[in-house]
Amino acid sequence: MEVLPLAFTGGWASGINAYLVVLLLGVAEKVFHVSGVPDALGRTDVLVGAAILFLLETFADKIPYVDSFWDAAHTVIRP
Repeated sequence: MEVLPLAFTGGWASGINAYLVVLLLGVAEKVFHVSGVPDALGRTDVLVGAAILFLLETFADKIPYVDSFWDAAHTVIRP
């Protein structure tokens, strides 16, 4: 599970959506069997959840008050 904190901090530091990083790591583990990626990220429910949250965040960033609420909620959730 050392990769999971790296995925979130790496995604945040590089400006990439953290959910997209989880989704890409999960797809890499499930499809390409990349070593070093936790098996949990390749589970179908995790992939679906990451994809849904990625899409929600993509659209939430475009709506002014929703964006502020989304950012405030994720200030507590992500750390």
